[in-house]
Amino acid sequence: PLTRAMSDDPHEVELARRAVLNSFFEADAHNSPLVLVFEDLHEAHEDAMSLLRYLLEYLTGPILVLCSGRDGLVDWQEDWGRVGERRHTVLELDTLGDRDAKHVARSMLERYVNDADVPDALVTTACAFARGNPGLVAQMVDIYKSEGVIEELAGEGGKPEFVLHADRL
Repeated sequence: PLTRAMSDDPHEVELARRAVLNSFFEADAHNSPLVLVFEDLHEAHEDAMSLLRYLLEYLTGPILVLCSGRDGLVDWQEDWGRVGERRHTVLELDTLGDRDAKHVARSMLERYVNDADVPDALVTTACAFARGNPGLVAQMVDIYKSEGVIEELAGEGGKPEFVLHADRL
């Protein structure tokens, strides 16, 4: 009966949806502290951002909400930096500098070289793709695997061995 009564008013349905989700998270947090992580908000649909804005304003209890997005998110969502401001802090992290990005890329690729040096071409290509974003460096490593730049072979005892093919870049 309740859903039929609201079915004629989309706004009422939206409010009920938000309240139900809010109650679900708060009930879960009543049992133990809860961490909600929302990534890549720069790609989120406006409806999702509206729901998240509601949750940030009205969630109570031991709930930590972590949100991440690329540059411009705070500008794209007007007043985003002030949502729930009495209870949260906005941390803006810069992209990695060149030296740090190369260090991250090299570290991620070292497990595939069997005590050899990571080819500079792999590091340079990963850093150019990532533009200082460590998550994109990890994504580039996955691309290397899917494109055969990093080849996984069956090693002794079922332990994988890797071969790097920098020539496949």
